[in-house]
Amino acid sequence: MSETINWTFAFQVQNGPKMTATQKLTVDTYDKSAKTLAASAKATLAAGNAGEMEFLLLTSSVYDPTITYRIGADVSKAVDHPFDAPLLLIGAGGVGFLEKQPISVQITNGFGKEVTVEMLTGRFTVHDDQVAGGQAAGGGQAAGGQAVGGQVAGGQAAGGQAAGGQVAGGQVAGGQAAGGQVAGGQVAGGQVAGGQAAGGQAAGEQVASDKTAGAQAYEGAPR
Repeated sequence: MSETINWTFAFQVQNGPKMTATQKLTVDTYDKSAKTLAASAKATLAAGNAGEMEFLLLTSSVYDPTITYRIGADVSKAVDHPFDAPLLLIGAGGVGFLEKQPISVQITNGFGKEVTVEMLTGRFTVHDDQVAGGQAAGGGQAAGGQAVGGQVAGGQAAGGQAAGGQVAGGQVAGGQAAGGQVAGGQVAGGQVAGGQAAGGQAAGEQVASDKTAGAQAYEGAPR
C-alpha cells in the first residue's frame, strides 16, 4: 500500500517577491522518529537507505548554530553542519546528494537547553533487480518483457533459441529458430513438419530420419 506525502511551502521577501510550491509525493512507506536531547547530549537517528529515499525532513524545536548535525553512512567521518534551519530534501534529485546506502543523522546539542529533533523520511521498497512485466536479467524468467539467459513466454529471447516464439528445452513452436534449423515451422528432436528445413533436405514437406513422406526414398534403392 502506497503513502502520499503532501507538502507546501511559501517564501516571501519583505516588500519583494513571493514564491510558493506544492506537490503530492507518493512513496511505498514512511518513517517518523524523534529524539529529545539534554544540554551537551548527542543522539543518532537511523534514516534508512538513501538509495531508496524520496523524502527527508529534519526539524528541531530550536534552531541555533550551537546545535549541529552530521549525516552519512559513517557519521564519525561526516562533517558537522549548523542546525540553524530545517533540512529538507525532496525527490530523487534532492536526496541524490546523499550516499546511496544506509545513512544516519547524528545530532549534537550545544545549545545549553533541551531540544527535540524530529525526522520524517519517505522511501520506496522495490529494488532495481525486482521487476514484474519489465526486463529480466541474470537467468530469470520474464513475462511480456525481454529476457537475457532465461526462458521467455511471449517476449524476445537473447542468447537463446527463438525470437518471437516460445522456447522450452530447445523446441520451437510457431516461431523462428536460431542456429539455422527452421524458419516458420516446428522443431522437435530434429524432425520437421510443415515447414522449411535448413541443410538442403526438404522444403514444404515432412522429413524424419532422412525419409520423405509421400515419396519414400533411401540411398541405394534401384532407380
